[in-house]
Amino acid sequence: EDYNFDKRAIYYWAKLVTEQLSEGHMYKELKKTISINILDFNFIPANNEVHNCYKIINTATGKDDKLHDIFELHYVELRKFKKSTEQITTALDRWSTFLTKAHQLDKNDMPKELAGDLSIVKAISAVDRMFDEEERMVYETRMQSLADVESKIASAEEKGIEKGLKQGLEKGLEQGIEQGVSLATKNIALNLAKAGTPLSVIALATGLSETVLNQLLNN
Repeated sequence: EDYNFDKRAIYYWAKLVTEQLSEGHMYKELKKTISINILDFNFIPANNEVHNCYKIINTATGKDDKLHDIFELHYVELRKFKKSTEQITTALDRWSTFLTKAHQLDKNDMPKELAGDLSIVKAISAVDRMFDEEERMVYETRMQSLADVESKIASAEEKGIEKGLKQGLEKGLEQGIEQGVSLATKNIALNLAKAGTPLSVIALATGLSETVLNQLLNN
């Protein structure tokens, strides 16, 4: 959901910084904090780049000449990724292909552009293992629900009620999270975590926020 995500991204990054130090620790112990946001919506309309990186710069020189070891904020906008498998050349291309087409990929019949990347092969194998018939049905139902929601938002924009709809969806999502996560979705998240899948990928596959996933995995 893109609702206030610009501010949310900064907030998430700030939490990563502040949680590094406990009482009695020194500021010099702070490590460079890189926040990577993988988005299923268009966030930066000014360009068509899939990957955009923000750093703190000196406005007088236009350079990151002092604070370059402190901050990086990355956005990967999956909806901007339009490459075919034949056009894949970079690691970003490979992971973007996986994240947008995981449900179409088969570890036994994989495009050669992906088959040479062991991390991608491992991720596809993890997706295959985590889905039993019931869980796959839950996942596909969720994907259909997301498509239905997007259709409703597009219709609302045409009618001039986008703001109200987004607020309603945001509130409903928060209430749903508070009420609990279905058992099937929990199993998907746990199986992915056991397979070593990155938290951001688990969040994309299950629709759960990283905060909720951390709570689930820690319990």
